[in-house]
Amino acid sequence: MHLDMNKLFEGFRKNKDYIFFLAIMPVILLIVYSLPHGIKTSYFVLNTTNPNLPSLLLSSYNHSSNEHLLGNLVVYLLLVPFILTLEKQKGRLYATLIFIFIALPIILSLLNILVIPILQNDTGFSGIISGLFGYYLVCVYTYFKEFRKVKTGWELFYSLVGMNLSIVTYNLQSSLNLYSSMTWAFLFSVALTLHAMSSSLGAIKTILKLIKKDAISARHKSRIAYAELYFFAVLAFVFLFGLPIVLPEVIQVVNGAVVNTPVHYLGYVFGLVLPAFVVWTSEKKNYQAKNKNKPKQS
Repeated sequence: MHLDMNKLFEGFRKNKDYIFFLAIMPVILLIVYSLPHGIKTSYFVLNTTNPNLPSLLLSSYNHSSNEHLLGNLVVYLLLVPFILTLEKQKGRLYATLIFIFIALPIILSLLNILVIPILQNDTGFSGIISGLFGYYLVCVYTYFKEFRKVKTGWELFYSLVGMNLSIVTYNLQSSLNLYSSMTWAFLFSVALTLHAMSSSLGAIKTILKLIKKDAISARHKSRIAYAELYFFAVLAFVFLFGLPIVLPEVIQVVNGAVVNTPVHYLGYVFGLVLPAFVVWTSEKKNYQAKNKNKPKQS
C-alpha cells in the first residue's frame, strides 16, 4: 500500500467532525481573545494565589497578546490535520481529544497552583498544544503499525520517546560535565534510545522503504504530488521532535508571552501517556482474546 495524499486526507475533507477542530476551535479562541478585559481577567486568567473554578479550564483558551495567539493558532492548524488523518481509531481519537481539551487544562492548572506556582497569572493554549504534540507521536506509531501494517513492538515507540527525551535532557543541561546530573540523564536517555532503536531496526528499515516507495509513486504522478508528499513528510518529521527543540531551557518571555516550560513538558507527557496506555490495553486485550481459545500444550 502506497501513500496517496488524496486518500490519506479523504477523511479530512469528508468528516464533518473535523470542522470543529479546524474551524470552530480557532473561532472560539478568537472570540475569547476579543472579550472585554474585565471578563478575561475574572474568568480566563488563572491567578495561582487566588484561583476560581472557571479559570482552571478557561485560562487555557485565552492569550496575552496578538503574537501569542497567532503563534499558537499557526502551530495548531498545522499539527491537528496530521492527528486527524493518522489516527484511524475514531473512539481513541475522540476520547483523547476530549481529555486534552477539557481535562488536561484543569490538571495543568492544578499543578500550576499546587506544585509549580511559578507564575502568579497564567494563561494560554500552549499546554493543550503540548498535549497534542505528545498525542501526535502516538498517532505516528499506530499509523505505521496498524494502518501500514509494519511489524513492530513497542520498541519503535520507545525509540521515538527516547529521542525526544534525549533532546529535552540535552537542552536542560547547563554544561557538559561529569558532575552534572542532567548530563547523566542525557547520557542515560541516549543509551536507552540506542537500545530501543537496535531492537526496532527492522521496523525502521520497513518504514524507510515505505516512504521511498511513496516518493517514487508520487514522482511518477506529477511534480506537484511529489512536492506535496515531500512537504508533508518533512513537516511530519519536524512535529515529531519539534516541541523539545523550540522550548527554552527556563521560563522566558517570548513575543510578549511567558513561556512556562514546565507546563509545556507536563502537557506533552499527559498527551503522550494517556493514548499510549489506551493502545497498550487494547493490544493486550486483543492478544488475550487470540490466545484464549488456543489448545494448551501438554
